[in-house]
Amino acid sequence: MAQQPLPPLARFRFVDPQTGVPTQQAIQFLQQLFTALNTLSAQITVGTGTPNGSVTASPGAIYLNLGGGAGTTLYVKESGTNTNTGWVGK
Repeated sequence: MAQQPLPPLARFRFVDPQTGVPTQQAIQFLQQLFTALNTLSAQITVGTGTPNGSVTASPGAIYLNLGGGAGTTLYVKESGTNTNTGWVGK
């Protein structure tokens, strides 16, 4: 069985192997993906740091912290409609 070439996205580097930091290409890809998903009435935001005090949303929204660690990479908005508080790290 001949090996099939990998599609372009499969060769996509999300993290710089030297630094362990997300690549600019990955950040742009994620921003475009989240922009597209947000048109489906689901708010998904990507950034660096905590969303508490800076990202306004309603319950059910998701925030991905590119600089996160255990319990601080994924946040879910659990309370407060159209407020910038109520985010809980998962």
